[in-house]
Amino acid sequence: MWIRNKEPRQLNEKIFIVSLRAFFSHSVLWTDVEDEVSSVVSVDDQLCYWEKILSSDQAYRNGSFNHYMTECIVEVQSDKSKVDSIDCLNMKRVLLMLDKHGFPKIEDFPPHVHSTPSVVFIHQKSVELRVHYFPVLYSFYRSGDCPLHEINYVLGSIYFNRFQERVSIENDEEMNHFIKVLQIEEDKVDFDPSAILNLCNQ
Repeated sequence: MWIRNKEPRQLNEKIFIVSLRAFFSHSVLWTDVEDEVSSVVSVDDQLCYWEKILSSDQAYRNGSFNHYMTECIVEVQSDKSKVDSIDCLNMKRVLLMLDKHGFPKIEDFPPHVHSTPSVVFIHQKSVELRVHYFPVLYSFYRSGDCPLHEINYVLGSIYFNRFQERVSIENDEEMNHFIKVLQIEEDKVDFDPSAILNLCNQ
């Protein structure tokens, strides 16, 4: 179980090359994300960066995760006209973080960070984008890092968008069934974010 360290954080100073407000700015360039993620090194860096992603995601939504946040988070001004573009930007952040650091394990991070990848996945407007990158999350499920309920959350959203029917996945057999129904190539694990921009518009 994750237990928050009460000692002051000694964060990697590089992570602040891009200021907190710049992170949330809607003018952040697509290419800036690589620099952001390359600055994330320590576990504390990872915690703050995951929380920044989640706070960015929640800025124009109901903010249900906000009361879990630590001192890493600053107040964000929402702009609902930018929802889709910010969601796609956050998807790139998630993919690069997963590729570099792996899935945020429950023993290393608090629950809201543990849920951040699936939250960002579920908020992608494009079903095709979620289908394309679902094998990334599924690979972490198979390795034991991503729990079933997070997979259920994402796969269930894809199924609902395709068939307008809600499902609850309780075991591997049911998951394999829905993966086949949705024609997801579960072994095609692609961390490359280059497909995001095209898929965001589908």
